[in-house]
Amino acid sequence: MRNRKTKTIVSFAWLTCPVTEQETVLALTILEIVLTDTDAAPLKAALLKSKLCKQVVSSIDDEMSEIPIVLTLKGCKESDVDALDKLIRKTLSDVVKKGIPAKLIDSAMHQLEFHRTEITGDDAPYGLTLFMRSALLQQHGVPPERALKIHSLFDGLRARLKEHPDYLTSLISTYFLDNTHAARVVLIPDPLLGAKEEELEHEALEAIKSKLTADQKKKIVSTAQQLLTFQEHQETQDLSVLPKVSLSDVPQHAVNMALREKWREI
Repeated sequence: MRNRKTKTIVSFAWLTCPVTEQETVLALTILEIVLTDTDAAPLKAALLKSKLCKQVVSSIDDEMSEIPIVLTLKGCKESDVDALDKLIRKTLSDVVKKGIPAKLIDSAMHQLEFHRTEITGDDAPYGLTLFMRSALLQQHGVPPERALKIHSLFDGLRARLKEHPDYLTSLISTYFLDNTHAARVVLIPDPLLGAKEEELEHEALEAIKSKLTADQKKKIVSTAQQLLTFQEHQETQDLSVLPKVSLSDVPQHAVNMALREKWREI
């Protein structure tokens, strides 16, 4: 019971700008890195030092029609939810007042720009990754090539920051402190949940059983027995009847397919 008190998970979420506003999406991504990327980041550091939570995880989903930013805190107490809410708002307000050090912004921008220009195949072929980026924007009526911008997008943000040094902190006010499109979700563990669900399931099955006739009950038992027999047969059947492919069946030379390009107007 003592450990269960610190097993509460609290998530804070803010709905921000449309995905069509790629410049703002980039700025919010930079802001998320600056505030929570490391244990020394302003917001994450304040939360961890408060001892009100044990773990801080943040994310920004740039594949939604409207971009959500989610802050998830683990290892919390149910009684500390309001205190966490106040601490987040206070920390963000302090960041707005004091400003964000230029070196933190430059570091975050360099990190993200390098990541976006890196060609990797960890999750999917790079060409497919570029296609998905473009298709997402085209679904929302935006020219697909805008999703492929990298350096020009970062250069534009650098120019904006040079002209308006408080641009990122203004986003904190707009999308965090003054944003009414926000949610707070609290997940409280219940050690009796499994037993409660099992009891509800048992009651539901008993209610169904009480309405069945004797013939319907016999048919269910018979069907279940047929299913069991079929499953046992599937597990023990001889697999040698299946066709097999050996190394000798693989051609030693690749087939050269002639390609022709056809152009058409879309």
